[in-house]
Amino acid sequence: MSRFVQLLAVFAAFLSCNSAEIPSYLTTCSRSDPNFQKCCLESGRRAIPQLAKGDKRLKLRVLEPLAIPEIRIDTSGNLKLTLTDVILYGLGNMQLRKMNFDLEKQTISLDMHNDNIQVIGDYTIDGRILILPITGNGKINVTMVNGAIGYSFQYDIIQKNGVEYIKALEPDVTLVSERTYYKLDNLFNGDKRLGEEMNKFLNENHKEMSKELNPSITETISAIATEIVENVLNVIPYHELVRP
Repeated sequence: MSRFVQLLAVFAAFLSCNSAEIPSYLTTCSRSDPNFQKCCLESGRRAIPQLAKGDKRLKLRVLEPLAIPEIRIDTSGNLKLTLTDVILYGLGNMQLRKMNFDLEKQTISLDMHNDNIQVIGDYTIDGRILILPITGNGKINVTMVNGAIGYSFQYDIIQKNGVEYIKALEPDVTLVSERTYYKLDNLFNGDKRLGEEMNKFLNENHKEMSKELNPSITETISAIATEIVENVLNVIPYHELVRP
């Protein structure tokens, strides 16, 4: 192989690692379109269920369901809860309600809704929850009904090899659910009566429980959303995502 052909091969490989053909399910929008925001919203709605299936071109793993090795929850030293071998269901059913792509302020915000998000796995818990002591290990099921998720971030336009890309900055994420149900098996070394009473207490006080646990769940969802955003923005140039 000649030196020239070798250089061409290296250059082609370099480009393939730093850019990607836009998948057919990602519809790009024109900044000059008077319905630019509507176009972005419709494109996002079409893309979410496809992104949840995973996409090797964008280095996205399968999100429905999503396997998470571990989630640690530590509420100011009062409660330690560790979830392992977690399976998260529901991300593929995320509904994009609102989207705003502000080209002048360089911000993107998403308002999403999910009828049902379910977290299933193994748990170990020790400490105090609200006013009661709690301890145990076993299977756990946390189900959030009618969840509202807000995800927004500012961005910069950066240059990579002479091409402009969007670089997302630190996101702001909120999670609120209308109702959350808790089921923890084998509490208090398998004491059935105490376990049933504690599960009843947790569900009767689900709003207070959510205040304790939601920050860690929100952090997990934020990491997943950020992974998607960054993987898409890292490989698709700005001028291809937002046409003139």
